[in-house]
Amino acid sequence: MDRRFRTAVWPLAILLVQVVLVGGWLGATGRLQPRTVNDTAGYDAFPWQSWKTALSYYRTPAYPAFLRVCRVFAHDHRHVPAAHFALYSAAVFVLYLGIGRITANYPTACVGASILLYSRILHGYVYNVATDSVAAAVGIAVCGLALWRVAGGGVIVISCLALAVMTGWLIRPAYLFLVLVAPALTWLLHPLRSDAATRSRWGEVALVAALSAGPLAAYSLLRYCVVERFGVVSYGGHAQIGICGQFLDEADLPRLSADLQPVARLALENLSSETFPKHRFDGEPRLHYSRMEERFDAVIWYEFVPAARQLLGDSSLEVDGVLRRLSAALIRLHPERYAIWIAKATRQAAKKVLWDFADNPVTLALLIAAIPIVCGPKFLKRVLPSTAASPSRIMLVVATTYLVLNLMFIIPVCPPLGRFTDAAAVLLAAPLALWLYGQVRAWPMAAPG
Repeated sequence: MDRRFRTAVWPLAILLVQVVLVGGWLGATGRLQPRTVNDTAGYDAFPWQSWKTALSYYRTPAYPAFLRVCRVFAHDHRHVPAAHFALYSAAVFVLYLGIGRITANYPTACVGASILLYSRILHGYVYNVATDSVAAAVGIAVCGLALWRVAGGGVIVISCLALAVMTGWLIRPAYLFLVLVAPALTWLLHPLRSDAATRSRWGEVALVAALSAGPLAAYSLLRYCVVERFGVVSYGGHAQIGICGQFLDEADLPRLSADLQPVARLALENLSSETFPKHRFDGEPRLHYSRMEERFDAVIWYEFVPAARQLLGDSSLEVDGVLRRLSAALIRLHPERYAIWIAKATRQAAKKVLWDFADNPVTLALLIAAIPIVCGPKFLKRVLPSTAASPSRIMLVVATTYLVLNLMFIIPVCPPLGRFTDAAAVLLAAPLALWLYGQVRAWPMAAPG
């Protein structure tokens, strides 16, 4: 057998074996049994009757369509977790190909991709009948295809990249950040192209940006033509009022516009009513982070949404529109409170990412394995002089860009809950795994010294 063929085939076989073993583990531990969550009913009830009802709904259509496909094989959700795992595994293979193409080293690509099979977003959410693991899979695929494109992928690769970006925000609107990820990675990794000296960096970025943003503009225009709302979905107001609604005071009422005052007044009445849930941190100051996070859902569904529905009816378009305008007005009235929220939520996101990274047994093992290398006497001599674009550094750029842009779309409108930070940090273990692999490979060469 040709040596180059063996070099390419064996890593793929090892990755496939891991997929089978991880799938077996998920099945044996009950993680392939479906679990419905609060969002499940909203996806099941997606109105397919007409363009207007579908584009007016507060959910995007991709995940409801996915559930309909799963129901072809069973009328309940029994096959959904397995389908989640299949899509996630396919995304890992795409990342494997992307790393392999850009590094020309498929054993290294196997290491970088394999670690994603042990992520929290897979093992902790694959059984939820919700978008968490599927959206993460699409994000992984986007990064893999971006690497492949930088390594010299042609029309098919860049078309798949654009399709993956579009699928991401059609599954979960928060994944609009993928529209930025693709051109950002194209810009940052452009020097690695074999034709970097002759191919325009700006031209390549412009092409990727246009193909990523074009479907978004077209879909938003379609919604504007059908339901007179420009954007992916009418839900941003619901989410943001959960944060900004907590800034509202009685003294703000006369400072609001006339059309917003009735909603704000009714919301304050709902807040003081017996039906508003009690929380552990109610006694803390208004801007205490835990208080704001814990009250987030209640502020939406017990305070502001009932107030808006009482005045406007059940139209999600009208309700979301007034909540969006009210959120913007409260930010203008209390910019300092919103700035404090952004700062505290950013700090919380960083704490969650670091804690969850160490709390995962696999990534914790990687951290422990790194300790003796970092503490070794020759560590700085080996690391500091190096300027080469090693696989670990490439993936560090990818993982950090993905993490930061993801959280930039979460924190302004929503608390950085675990399911969001786990999804944002899904690639973060890959640079560490690749760095350790590189250190282990270097030992035989360093031994004589």
